[in-house]
Amino acid sequence: MSEYIDEYQYTIEHSLLTALVNGDASGISDDEDEALEKFIDDLNERTVRDHGSSAFAAIVKPDDETEFTRCDVTGYRGLCYDVTALVYQTH
Repeated sequence: MSEYIDEYQYTIEHSLLTALVNGDASGISDDEDEALEKFIDDLNERTVRDHGSSAFAAIVKPDDETEFTRCDVTGYRGLCYDVTALVYQTH
């Protein structure tokens, strides 16, 4: 894949990050699963709005350190990672 063209910063709770990376929502509640789906949809919409319909965002690069803070997906406070979503231009 080519170099990324943009990046977005988010803070995501540990169990949601695990569900996002593994594609397995069995360890989270239905409300968290819905919030995660909305987050992914919103990220895709932001990517298209900012970079056009051929852009693609990949969630990668969680920091190794966690902190107790507000999750950007659910709005709840918890043990979270800082996460970078990289945006790639596809052709």
